[in-house]
Amino acid sequence: MAAAGLHLVGLAVCDLLGKNGASQLAKGTGISAKSMSNEKGSVGLGLLLCWGLNILHIVAGWGLIFFVMPVGLVVLGGIGLVQLAYVVPICLRYKAKGKTDFVKGMIIAASITALLNVGCWTTAGFLSG
Repeated sequence: MAAAGLHLVGLAVCDLLGKNGASQLAKGTGISAKSMSNEKGSVGLGLLLCWGLNILHIVAGWGLIFFVMPVGLVVLGGIGLVQLAYVVPICLRYKAKGKTDFVKGMIIAASITALLNVGCWTTAGFLSG
């Protein structure tokens, strides 16, 4: 039972490391596992990049509030929609490179951000009136 769990952990690590990392891991540990990604990118990296860009987006929005109030409010308050300005070009570029799993991660992260943004605005609307 423990060996099966260790094997699954090895497969997950191989998937995260990609093809080259998987072969290095197999040499060092004796685990023979194929990478499940087939060099299509990583969903986790797509999630991290999108949310990292969203954090930069929020910081820029706060900065703009102090200098140009209306623009800062739109950038900060409409993150769910405004993020399309950087998510769509990145997705198109990586899809053309064949990194479809990376694109899936970007889309998942952007969707979660948009849904949270809509939820916050809906809650604020109910609380205000």
